[in-house]
Amino acid sequence: MMTRRFILFLASLIIFSALIRLYRINEPARYYFDEVYHVVTARAYAQNNPVAYDPFSPPPEEGTAYDWLHPPLAKLIQAASIKIFGDNPIAWRLPSAIFGTALILATAILATVMFGKKAGVFAGLILAFENLTLVMSRITMNDIFIAFFSVCAFIFAALYSKKQKLIWLFTSSIFLGLAVASKWTGAYALLIVFAFVFLERVRNQRSLLPLLIIAIVPFFIYLANYGQFWIQGHSAKQFIDLHKQIWWYQNRS
Repeated sequence: MMTRRFILFLASLIIFSALIRLYRINEPARYYFDEVYHVVTARAYAQNNPVAYDPFSPPPEEGTAYDWLHPPLAKLIQAASIKIFGDNPIAWRLPSAIFGTALILATAILATVMFGKKAGVFAGLILAFENLTLVMSRITMNDIFIAFFSVCAFIFAALYSKKQKLIWLFTSSIFLGLAVASKWTGAYALLIVFAFVFLERVRNQRSLLPLLIIAIVPFFIYLANYGQFWIQGHSAKQFIDLHKQIWWYQNRS
């Protein structure tokens, strides 16, 4: 009975959270805050326009600029929404609402895996009513994506700790790769999982070889994340130069 009630609670919480995140999501019908970077970049991705990957491209519109400062995954997801639903505020923001709602479920699952159902209920409720999470679920930015992917990575790392099945560690590594592919700060989640698994393996005197999965899988996912970049004909040198510009800008600007 407790499990049935728990599932019913999660379902009700997700429906409620989705409704308040989708309510009037088309307002304002203009760019606001960092949408001046993300929307124009997602639009360029949707049009397969290579200028979005060029750090020296001129602004596409007055008061905007292409976001080449972060990896493209979140904007590629937003671009897919634009391709499907058209170039409008609902399409810009719909992916954030979906991932923001999913983040609540993921957080509740993580708390349940680690501490039990009561903790899952508490964690889900807290995040559902947390103001910043709500805001980031209703704007075209990349933060809600990295949060979702990171929490999913933590879920599977916790399952790996309990079950010691490599499939869980591999799945965690996939989500870590997706987190880093959304924003470089996903590397913090990667370091947390790496340290968690390392300490768990050392404490139980087990082989450290599985740690290679955490290093290798995210690396290849990150490279694949630039698939459009490669298909457009960019070279490895341009890829390196782009990342030099990202590093320079993030550390000196």
